[in-house]
Amino acid sequence: MKDRVFIDTNLWIYLFSKSELLEDIRKKKSVVSLLQKSTDIVISAQVLSEMSSVFLRKMKFPVDRVRSIMFEMGESVDIIPIDESHVSYALDIVERYQLSWYDSLIAASAISAQVEILYSEDMQHEMMVDNSLKIINPFLL
Repeated sequence: MKDRVFIDTNLWIYLFSKSELLEDIRKKKSVVSLLQKSTDIVISAQVLSEMSSVFLRKMKFPVDRVRSIMFEMGESVDIIPIDESHVSYALDIVERYQLSWYDSLIAASAISAQVEILYSEDMQHEMMVDNSLKIINPFLL
């Protein structure tokens, strides 16, 4: 499963952002490039939930647009559910790596999906979790 990558919520938000700030435009272009070169993308149900919240609350997208985006993502990426084993593993990650709860749940989901690279802006660049998951901030490459 070497080519599988997990893409954290924050990167998807840049992809759908209408921001005209130069930094946001640069980040959006980086995400587009990342998506074009990634052939096997994984996310968790948590990512869909977080995206929907931001789209509705902060970006003021209408519900139909959010629903359409979620459907399109379901057609193009592998979406894994979150179960009690992910929650338990995330608690271990919180304890051992001092990551936030939500970041730990993302990492636990990525590892359970046998992903080796987690792209995220929010976590420590090049951090290794359990010698199997490397966190990469694509904006630092």
